[in-house]
Amino acid sequence: MTMSLPAGTEVQEEVGSERITVRAGQRQLSLCGASPAVCAALRVLANGGATERRLGAIADEAVDGALAEIYFLVQKFADARLLTYTLLSEGSPLAVAEPLADGFRFHRTQVGPGRRFILSRFAFLRREGGMLVLESPTCHARVLLHGWKGAALIAELAQPRDSRQLSAGLHGVSAEEAEDFVGLLAGVGMLSPVGDEGSRRRTIMSR
Repeated sequence: MTMSLPAGTEVQEEVGSERITVRAGQRQLSLCGASPAVCAALRVLANGGATERRLGAIADEAVDGALAEIYFLVQKFADARLLTYTLLSEGSPLAVAEPLADGFRFHRTQVGPGRRFILSRFAFLRREGGMLVLESPTCHARVLLHGWKGAALIAELAQPRDSRQLSAGLHGVSAEEAEDFVGLLAGVGMLSPVGDEGSRRRTIMSR
């Protein structure tokens, strides 16, 4: 998954100053005293984006403490709705999560095989231009779906599914894509975890 600044974001570095201003529409964020590592991370986020691994590599090339600075920067952008999360499929966007409210948090969730999730009953799809948009009144983000894979995965998640079941039921969707898709939707709150029914029955019978 790639994190990036929204399309059209302006990044202005003031000459002779350590002040950087980031603007996206009506939203603006100013950074003062940014370290070289933070500046490098910012440039990457503004030019195509970066994975967590890439940001970590930037920190490794800098001084101690750079990793904490970079992740503080990422959280500031997330708080200001200046960070999008993109899942790629064969080099093209599959799903893009866009924050809609200040203070948005992306919650990383364990979604490997065996952990089942189901689409929130509040979630709904609508068309916007040539793509589908997944929204929910209970979420502070929306998800733009590109191509057929996103719509097909959403349809499958109307029933409890884990990533392995998703990829097995959809020809052309890899296990990695299914797992990453579930992770993205769970991270923005569009999915609800489903308990292990077998464990539940064993617990009830043991009482």
